[in-house]
Amino acid sequence: CLRRLRPHTDDDAPPAKRPRIEVTPLDPSTSDSGLPSTVVVSENGSKEQFTLKAAAIFRQEYKVRTGIDLRPWHSGPGSGRWVYISSCGTRYLWSQNVGTWLQWKFAVAGEGRSRYSSYFPFGVRRWKSMIGECSPADFFVTPKGGKQGTPSNACGTAGTGFTFLEPHKEDPVELPMLGVEEAERFYEDGYIVLRADSLGSHARASRALREMNLVLAELAIAGLETGRISPEFGLVEDLPREGLNSVRVQSRKEFTALLSPLRTIIQQLLGGCPEEPETIQLAYAPPTGSMGEGFEGRSDCRAGDEYHIDGRGRIPNGFALLVGVALSSPPPGSCAWGALTVFPGSHRNASLHREYPKKKAESGQHMDLGTPRHVTLERGDAVLAHSLLAHRRSENWSDAWRYQIYWRLKPERARSDHGWESGMPGDPWAVLPGVLAARRGRVNLLP
Repeated sequence: CLRRLRPHTDDDAPPAKRPRIEVTPLDPSTSDSGLPSTVVVSENGSKEQFTLKAAAIFRQEYKVRTGIDLRPWHSGPGSGRWVYISSCGTRYLWSQNVGTWLQWKFAVAGEGRSRYSSYFPFGVRRWKSMIGECSPADFFVTPKGGKQGTPSNACGTAGTGFTFLEPHKEDPVELPMLGVEEAERFYEDGYIVLRADSLGSHARASRALREMNLVLAELAIAGLETGRISPEFGLVEDLPREGLNSVRVQSRKEFTALLSPLRTIIQQLLGGCPEEPETIQLAYAPPTGSMGEGFEGRSDCRAGDEYHIDGRGRIPNGFALLVGVALSSPPPGSCAWGALTVFPGSHRNASLHREYPKKKAESGQHMDLGTPRHVTLERGDAVLAHSLLAHRRSENWSDAWRYQIYWRLKPERARSDHGWESGMPGDPWAVLPGVLAARRGRVNLLP
């Protein structure tokens, strides 16, 4: 068994570079709440203005927009009536009455818990981290015109402890979310595409592509010379082999960073935090055909009965959401470049789901699903698909390799709930409750 590479976290940084958070009143005028109407929040040197709003209104607006309840939040007795929110509406300061004290917390919507907290009966006091292992961390709160607060001997740092989908410095200010339009497309087609420009993923895709090429080079060296693969590359060797179509490796930060801007929409779809997958798939698509064979202008003309549903014939298939990120772009003028090719609506085809396991076991001819659709992805674009969506890799009649990386995600509750898939396949949304919740948002928005 190859050793697991430990992902980098902020705990690896020297103490002088640990994250710090500051909250500074910006406007001396106050609202009817008696609180400043705006504050400036500074986290790790990045400053952003937050605006005061009634908590009930903010939570209601968030549910209408996303289809799910706001988390983190304490909805029981003592929950504060006011909240400070960022311009993008996903980062916020919320409060909770604890005895005679008022505890404020800094949170990012969709994460497992709040990141920092501070108690104030008298102005702004020092903040403490609420996540990770106990170790010194420097967090400060600075009132307007005041001196820098006292550093806390807090527990943990901002980069660990709440979910493996962690913020990244290249994330956009506003993370993509599952709105009514996106939910409707996912419901009908079984997948949605998010573009690299909205994810800030261009540079991350380049770094991940380098890692994929290093794995490919190691595979070539092992095949030609050494006969063994270095543990450094995290190759998982005890899984069925599918050649270069499916190279399974243990994750590393260059790959996981690609999921960071998707963390909110992933959690919306799953209805909670995802469980960290044990492996990821590096999908290579070399050119189709033989040496000297013509390829210009050729298309993938295979019939509509050539496809597969993940799980090697087992339905339900052990996961809920397929997430793929393209690490290469289609060559100009190519009609078939090894792209993910899907059969829209097949995730809702009950007859297919009843028939598929038997046909797979017997190596029989599958149901004809008609004309498929190539999913055109440029480098850094992402596709999120239902686990039951029938698909295939198209033939690659081009002069270049296609590179893509895949994660197969399931909700964190699957660790303790062994029946988490029990509603499948009769109810395709039993494992992705966020789709129906977001679609209902359309009703809420009608006059």
